[in-house]
Amino acid sequence: MSIRLVAYDYQQCDARRCSAKRLERLGLCKVISKSTFFKGILLSSEGVTVLSREDAPLLEQFGLGTVDCSWNEVLQHNVPITKLPCRNHRLLPFLVASNQVNYGKPYKLNCAEAFAAGLWICGHKEQALELINHFPYANGFISLNSDALDRYANCQTAEEVIKTQAMILEDLDREQDARQARRGRSYEEMYADLKTSSDDDGNDGCDKGAE
Repeated sequence: MSIRLVAYDYQQCDARRCSAKRLERLGLCKVISKSTFFKGILLSSEGVTVLSREDAPLLEQFGLGTVDCSWNEVLQHNVPITKLPCRNHRLLPFLVASNQVNYGKPYKLNCAEAFAAGLWICGHKEQALELINHFPYANGFISLNSDALDRYANCQTAEEVIKTQAMILEDLDREQDARQARRGRSYEEMYADLKTSSDDDGNDGCDKGAE
């Protein structure tokens, strides 16, 4: 089953680099005007509910949408997303962008990445991979997000997605703390550990052999 994909166009992007317009040229997405009514699930920053498998029936019936605009304009509140004729706004959970503009930044996915994430979470991983593989950053997107996306896709409700997101963020915090701890250790401390390890090994072998 192929999910219908649409993107509301705010005409803020370079058409040559715009992922939504590239998908349209490939016949995988339809770019629509801001006045077009859309009954499906719209991924947007104005959502109050996180996307989950609960949304799959509506997504499968009416499609999945994104908002094709500049993140800078969104952050400056210059994009009136709430005025779009669509009632089913949803947030994506924590994911990391792999596109050239916002690589490594949490949440700042472009349209192609958002489509892939939404499809993956709602049980359409095959279509998600087929879509994202049209872009040079596909491997990066999959490497950065596949584990999280699989975990979100295993959740049945928005509440479960929120709990899973919290666990993912806790894991990332622990990893960051561990990296900072390793960087913060002095050469003397690291050398002391190495020397202690060497002494322990020696007591098990060399010293006994010298007796």
